[in-house]
Amino acid sequence: MSKFRIEGNLENVRVKIEGQAKNLDSFMQRVAYKAAEIIEKKANELVPVDTGKLKGGIKVTVTKTDTGYLIVLSNKVEYGVYTEYGCITINSGSPNAPAKIKHGYSPWARPAMLEAVRYVKDELTKFLKD
Repeated sequence: MSKFRIEGNLENVRVKIEGQAKNLDSFMQRVAYKAAEIIEKKANELVPVDTGKLKGGIKVTVTKTDTGYLIVLSNKVEYGVYTEYGCITINSGSPNAPAKIKHGYSPWARPAMLEAVRYVKDELTKFLKD
């Protein structure tokens, strides 16, 4: 059986732990807002532009939760999901005409989020090393 003893001023230990908790919250907040900036910037760079409606609809929000921060990338433009993931369109014209199938997509949301994930991972690694 192993035993250990903690001696000394435990108040100093408590203060140090509480200080780290405050540092963690400010770190998480700073990183969450920076990640949101990265997502918004990259999404705006990558989104396909025809009328500008899709680009103008990009919205990134940061919300503090009980366990951390939630970052949401949204766009209410109805065809945004189709530009991200693609679609299949069948235009037959008449019942006897052959079907035309198109595939088209231009990812803009997922690459933006992946860039932010890499940033968060790098920042977390640095924080844990300090």
